[in-house]
This record gives sequence, C-alpha cells and structure tokens, in this order.
Amino acid sequence: MVIIRIQGGLGNQMFQYALYRKLQFLQRKVKVDTSWYLSNTVEAQRLLELKSFPINLHECSRWEKWLKYNTFTRAIEKRFRTIKILYKEKNSGFYLPEILRSKHVFLDGYWQSEKYFADIRDDLLKKFVFPESKNIKNREVLGDITRDESVSIHIRRGDYLNSQENYDLFGGVCSLEYYKRGIEYFRQHY
Repeated sequence: MVIIRIQGGLGNQMFQYALYRKLQFLQRKVKVDTSWYLSNTVEAQRLLELKSFPINLHECSRWEKWLKYNTFTRAIEKRFRTIKILYKEKNSGFYLPEILRSKHVFLDGYWQSEKYFADIRDDLLKKFVFPESKNIKNREVLGDITRDESVSIHIRRGDYLNSQENYDLFGGVCSLEYYKRGIEYFRQHY
C-alpha cells in the first residue's frame, strides 16, 4: 500500500491529491494520512480544504501509518537498502518517476510537478470544482465577478514571515508597498 501524507495549504493539498489520483489510475492501493492537521505544532494553522471538493479520500488507519512510518521499519529500510519504506521529498517541484512505480511506501512531500498527473488532468479538473455557495453575500460577489471584468489579488505572506527558516527558504517576500504599487498600476491602466 502507498500512503501519501496530506499537508500544507490548499495548493499543496491539490498537488498531493493529484498524485493520489494518479496512483489510483495506476491500480495502486493508495490511502492518505491527514494527521498533519491534528498537530498543535503547525505554524500557520491550516485546514484540510480538500474536503470542500466532491472527492473521496481513503484515509489510512493509525496502524497502517505506524507500519510505514516508524523506527523499526525505517531500520529495515536502511539494512536492506533495496526496500524503500519512507520517501521524503527533498526538493519540491522535481519529478521523481520512481514514485509512480512505488507499491509499498509512505510518501511525505508536496509532489509539485505536473508530470505526475498531466495525463489525468481532465479528471482532476472535474474534481476541483467548488460546490455552489449557500452564503448570499458570496453569491452576490460571484454575480459581480461574472458580470464585470474582475481582478483577483492573492497575497501570500503570513506563514512565509513567521520564522527565519521560511524567510531563509523563500527569500525576500514582497512588501506591502509592492502590492500598493501593483493595485495603482491596474487602476491607471485598466
């Protein structure tokens, strides 16, 4: 069995789910571990937003997770180097084709390469559709967006600014002034 750890924000979850679906298409027995969202140590408290989509996630049991991700099985992996029980992705965005051949492994990473799932893109696009909102204000805003030319701005700062580790990893994060200049540019040109 393959177990994929689901973690991070919605974008990361979508990449992890895409790999999950690809493995299902390859007839692998695959489950997910969502326990990351139960941790109190998560720096920027995240939600398992994949559940907003009409998808089915087969979650592993605590026992199945323990079998894949514990000191004993990792010691076996080290001793018999041909067995890969834990695969922790080192550099997000790189394509590792051996992941698609894995049959008995715990996958811990983000898997942000379209090469994993490009051939099932249409299936994924059908899954990644938000249900119609019951909130009246949200429906009014959706009406405004569809009637008029609209622009969306996504500002990603919070968890990038919370620790020196994230700052060191991602580098300089855009300042508030940068976003203000961008908004002003659109006001003047569009």
